[in-house]
Amino acid sequence: MNAIRTAAEPTARRGLSVLQAVVLILFCLAAYLPGIASLPPTDRDESRFVQATRQMAETGNYVDIHFQDQTRYKKPIGIYWLQSAAVALSGDGASAPIWVYRLVSAAGATLSVLGTAWLGARLFGATILSLSAFFRDWRWLKRLRPLPGLVIVLAIVLPWLAAITIKSGGAFWSQSVGHDLLGKVGGGQESHGAPPGFYTLLFPLLVWPFGVFALRAGLATLGRWRADPRLAFLAAWYLPYWLLIEFVPTKLPHYVLPAYPAATLALAWAVHEGLALKPLAGGWRIWLERLTLAGSVIATLALCGLAIALPLWLTGHLPATGIAASVFAIAAGALASARLQVRAQTSVYGAAACSVVALGLLVTGVLPTISPLWTSRSLVQAFDEVKPCPGSVLASTGYEEPSLVFLAGTKTVLTDAAGAARHLADDPKCAVSAISDDRQAGFLAALPQGAASVTALGSVNGLNYSNGRRVHLTLYRMAQPSG
Repeated sequence: MNAIRTAAEPTARRGLSVLQAVVLILFCLAAYLPGIASLPPTDRDESRFVQATRQMAETGNYVDIHFQDQTRYKKPIGIYWLQSAAVALSGDGASAPIWVYRLVSAAGATLSVLGTAWLGARLFGATILSLSAFFRDWRWLKRLRPLPGLVIVLAIVLPWLAAITIKSGGAFWSQSVGHDLLGKVGGGQESHGAPPGFYTLLFPLLVWPFGVFALRAGLATLGRWRADPRLAFLAAWYLPYWLLIEFVPTKLPHYVLPAYPAATLALAWAVHEGLALKPLAGGWRIWLERLTLAGSVIATLALCGLAIALPLWLTGHLPATGIAASVFAIAAGALASARLQVRAQTSVYGAAACSVVALGLLVTGVLPTISPLWTSRSLVQAFDEVKPCPGSVLASTGYEEPSLVFLAGTKTVLTDAAGAARHLADDPKCAVSAISDDRQAGFLAALPQGAASVTALGSVNGLNYSNGRRVHLTLYRMAQPSG
């Protein structure tokens, strides 16, 4: 306990200066704002969240969570309320564009960076169980005074929990805890299963371009944590959580993000101490560094592929911004490889700046221009050009992504071939259906007079990146009587 107090008290007097906070905020804005308006809504999680929030604005019901007619009880209410607040403040209501919803994530990420920086400046704890276990001393936990914080959390959460429990008849708990949470623990849910080691393999990509620096920092932290409680704090933050999610069957890349502020703080410490630029010694350490370097090179090449190969493959054209993004990506990877004989701080700052520029160019000047990648956007544009009535509703079969609902409207029908045929028959004057090639036969068979029943209005080619399949969709309406 004395060791914890001794290490914490000198740093507790330091804080994050106003200038440092402003610099970090500007850096975050440069990193997070590019692309929030130019990128269409992505599938599938983002579109499900924003559409559920839009329906709150449409209905005025901010307790129950729905995606169209389906309950969405998998996640807590917080993100929906924050997005609803952004929608309300925008003045656009339910018609707010996608960038309004994304501002919440950008603001949250910025606050996370500021919080991590503040913690790094003061190094005052959170990860209490593992840290106490490391030092076998629990008495210092009394000084944290957790009860006021718990009271505040309960005051915010309990009213909604009570309301949603009553509204759903208990279904919220069975779906969110029983199905979603325990389902992820018990098995690979929604085709997202992966064996242990998944996050270890992804490490160079997730910390790109700082894979080698981060590896050196992590090993240095593990080698010194017994002598420095600040490093023990970082190890207690990162290791238990990382081990837990490695052995949980359901895996998605972003699940590991709560552990990464600890890795970032360890990296900052290693850079400051000059350890990040020192090559690792020892046989297995050398090979681990080489493997990490190889992973970082692969991640850099993958970004270059997104910037150059992807537009060439899908459109046959190469935007100049793709070449520029690749140049900056390579520069970031080179600076962070620790092979250049420069100061560690220079390498880190240069790599960070180059990576932000590379990603900014990618999400503003490359990805949004690849029309086949954004099938929902193309389909809705085609629908808007040919829809026979202002209130026409689109049905789609063979392409049922949530982004289509957000872009085309809550009434959009995601259905099968027979349902798309019924949609036209129920509103023969105004309804439009989009049919993928593999659903054409079933769709035409469900019509009273087959192909003679409908008129083709246009078609759209695209790539459904959610499943990696190309898709060709034809827009139909019911054939209208002549004269």
